Amino acid sequence: MFTRAHEIEDLEVPVPPAASGLMRILAPIAARIAADGADTLDDPDAAEDIDDWLDLRERVLKAGRFDPRAVDAYFDREDLAGRFDLFDAERPFLQDPRLRAECVDAKGGRTRPG
Repeated sequence: MFTRAHEIEDLEVPVPPAASGLMRILAPIAARIAADGADTLDDPDAAEDIDDWLDLRERVLKAGRFDPRAVDAYFDREDLAGRFDLFDAERPFLQDPRLRAECVDAKGGRTRPG
């Protein structure tokens, strides 16, 4: 999605809360990927001065697309391994990990972790 984002005109999500949730996920990822050289839009140093951040944003927008190498570099990071896994045992993506131990099956029994 991010490597071809420049080809996507809009996302059509029929349920407003789902659309909002999706944008809340995509925006910070985009900020981490969007870069001009070593400067990314999520860099706190760039955000200290709004004019600097706006200038950086303008440079990123002029590129017209995310750098595919930056996209791959972000998603290939070892510290992100499993972060987008809905069923990760320790950090299920967008879920409270306690649910794994607290949820019950259809018969009212606790589900077993792992």
